[in-house]
Amino acid sequence: MLGGAGAVMCAMMAIGAVWTSVGPVGAAAGIGPADGVFTVSRCYATETNRRCEGSFAPADGTEHRNGVELGSPREPYTGGEQVEVRLAEATAYERSAVTVAFTIALALLLAGLYGATAAWLGKSARRGRFAGLGLYAAVMAVTSSAALSLLLVTGLLDWLLT
Repeated sequence: MLGGAGAVMCAMMAIGAVWTSVGPVGAAAGIGPADGVFTVSRCYATETNRRCEGSFAPADGTEHRNGVELGSPREPYTGGEQVEVRLAEATAYERSAVTVAFTIALALLLAGLYGATAAWLGKSARRGRFAGLGLYAAVMAVTSSAALSLLLVTGLLDWLLT
């Protein structure tokens, strides 16, 4: 029974990893017209990323919003600068191939790991004992390698070009 419940949970995690990346990928890819303009209040560096906080003025003229975050800014912006953005959830994104590649790589990594685990647990539950890991480990290795290669190439290109 635990194998079947674990398989369902892992499958849901794999679907969730892909589902939650769709909005940021579309926004960072620049799909559709810009939602509005982000005005930078301040930017700061974290251990793994750069962040900017500011306000958002929708292109349709509706209510201006404060306290919006710019996801993965391309530049270390200074206060007062404006950036054309698209929204995904409550985060603003500027066009960025690097953000698209990193988000896709992370979704691929998580979906591969959770998906292969779900398939293995499902097969184990049907058999009533743990199945061999052979094919499932290969799927995990291939998706992990593909995701990490995409991250490495994108990071290297970003470092070289900026």
